[in-house]
Amino acid sequence: MIVVGLCSSQSDDGPNWFPERSEDVAPAAAVCGECPSRLACAQAALKLPRGLRWGVWAGFWLPAEQAALGAWISSCVTSDVSARVAP
Repeated sequence: MIVVGLCSSQSDDGPNWFPERSEDVAPAAAVCGECPSRLACAQAALKLPRGLRWGVWAGFWLPAEQAALGAWISSCVTSDVSARVAP
């Protein structure tokens, strides 16, 4: 099954996915919070070459919030593994 990110269905006048100021991140990050592709998006962002890691990915503003993005991915993966091995 292919899950499409909510960002792909946004109109041209939707959020700015590549803001230059932190004050402009919130509208895009709000869309990401409800997205079924959020974890896959976050993982894809970290696979990009460092020079291309910018913009809003999975609700995080890169490169400024890259460490937080990595920690969020780790927490998602850890909780998923714990759920699968729980008695």
